[in-house]
Amino acid sequence: MLDVTHTVHYLNYYSQRLSSIAEASRFPVAPDSREPLSQLEAERVERQKKLAQLEADMEAVSERTKKQEEMERELSQRMAQLNEQLTIQLAAYEKDRRQFDEDRALWEAENRDALDLIRSSMDKLDLKEKARTKRKGLF
Repeated sequence: MLDVTHTVHYLNYYSQRLSSIAEASRFPVAPDSREPLSQLEAERVERQKKLAQLEADMEAVSERTKKQEEMERELSQRMAQLNEQLTIQLAAYEKDRRQFDEDRALWEAENRDALDLIRSSMDKLDLKEKARTKRKGLF
């Protein structure tokens, strides 16, 4: 009788008690834990789901890398095009600058006498202004 009480009643009590604790703590309880074939089948199905999810993730990563490579290619082409345009503009600006310097030198050579006269009159005006400011500072 003690054997029956121990094996049946106590083991039933412990299994119910542990089941309630597992449910309360939300541990995963496998309902088919007594049948190994169904457990293996469930594990196989779970692995297939995980594998399908990993394949989908890898496909998404592959698509993102392809898009990124395409964007990089487009940006490098755009940058090359803009650099080419910038080089052309820089050459045009340098040409205009040289032409301007040549025209200015030619104009200065033609009007050197007038420029000297203007500079000398400006120097005289500056001297007069300096003299006026000195006088104003005394009183």
